[in-house]
Amino acid sequence: MERASPHTVTGVAVGNAMNMATTLAVYASICKQTDRPFVFPGSRVQWDSLTDMTDARQLAKQQLWAATTPAAANQAFNVTNGDVFRWKWMWSRIAEYFGLPPADYPANLSPLEKQMGDDQIAWTQIVAKYDLKEPDIGRLVSPWHTDADLGRPIE
Repeated sequence: MERASPHTVTGVAVGNAMNMATTLAVYASICKQTDRPFVFPGSRVQWDSLTDMTDARQLAKQQLWAATTPAAANQAFNVTNGDVFRWKWMWSRIAEYFGLPPADYPANLSPLEKQMGDDQIAWTQIVAKYDLKEPDIGRLVSPWHTDADLGRPIE
């Protein structure tokens, strides 16, 4: 039986309750639409520490390989993309991609669950403006999960 142990898995998946990539994309889009600052929602430790992620496509390829390769039988695999980053570097790249100025690290923890609590109206406006397919923000974002990932007090 093959097993994979990725870290944070990212990729687009509507209805996925644990999707940091889509959650951050929706959050950035709402910040741009509403002129809100694009504030990092996590802990200072996560902001400063090295982290990694696994692209869902990479994980899927590994799982297919492990399931169909006899030499992989009964083996455990740790699957990541292999590159690392710090959120204090990545946050400005995400902001730039969405045409936003990145906010400085906040003086107080600013969880997404609180920041995005009333964002359905803003999302509805974005959906109408850009003719998007998914009007229910709850099927796209999981602020509680992103907060759990980015709020960890450990590297």
